[in-house]
Amino acid sequence: MTYKTILVHCSDERRLPGVLGPAIAVARRCEAHLTAISVLPPVIVDPALTPGGIVTIIDSHRKAYERERSRMKEVFESAVRAAGISAEWLAEDAGKGSVWSKIVGYGRSVDLIVAPQADPQWSYTELVEAPAELVLQSGRPVLFIPNIGNHADFGKRVLIAWNGRRESARAAYDALPLLKLAEEVSVLWINPEKDKTAQDIPGGDLCAALARHGIKCEAAAIDRPEQSVGETLLARVRYTHADMLVMGCYGHSRLREFILGGATQKVLAEMSVPVLMAH
Repeated sequence: MTYKTILVHCSDERRLPGVLGPAIAVARRCEAHLTAISVLPPVIVDPALTPGGIVTIIDSHRKAYERERSRMKEVFESAVRAAGISAEWLAEDAGKGSVWSKIVGYGRSVDLIVAPQADPQWSYTELVEAPAELVLQSGRPVLFIPNIGNHADFGKRVLIAWNGRRESARAAYDALPLLKLAEEVSVLWINPEKDKTAQDIPGGDLCAALARHGIKCEAAAIDRPEQSVGETLLARVRYTHADMLVMGCYGHSRLREFILGGATQKVLAEMSVPVLMAH
């Protein structure tokens, strides 16, 4: 098993080099085809405040983003040409829909989606970036790249968050192509509950299964940590000097709103290394 088709979301000119570095690195390691997608944000409809009033359509942000997208395409094409990998650029338009639905549509037919960590300080974030929707709706693993730091050479020391649930199992096995290339892999079981029956699926079993794939790893457990699960994971990444985290994405949809679990939200907000998530 390996990745042969990778989709990278090019959302922001400022952060593009930081996202392209890891995406190109994975494509080269796996000899994969890299597809970049950039989606023009939707039009903004300002409804009339009074009956019979005029509805205002705002699209000035789209014109500005179109210019930025042209520059992003040049950066992408230059980077993949230098890397010597198979690649293509997709320019899409959200129209009256959403950016995430376009990315998810393409993402469901690839092996891996690469996306930047959301940036709440960026004015386009709410229109363009949607990490919850990407993971919960695509059915594919998503590799999120932190906004700070250079992570092109990531994946040497990998930490797997394991609790025996479906989401963590999906993430661990979706990460196999990267785990096989890692120098060190560790599995961390965090049990914040008092119910000891949760220990029925310990991390050692996952290590044994991964060993049959040629992956050597060690298991560790933290029972009822003093901090939250998300804080414990982030602290463990720092303590072990891991340069990649693999974890399940927990959440659900309520009507048209997508809600992420506390640990997932914490990690996505404060991640310092690339995080591969699956739902």
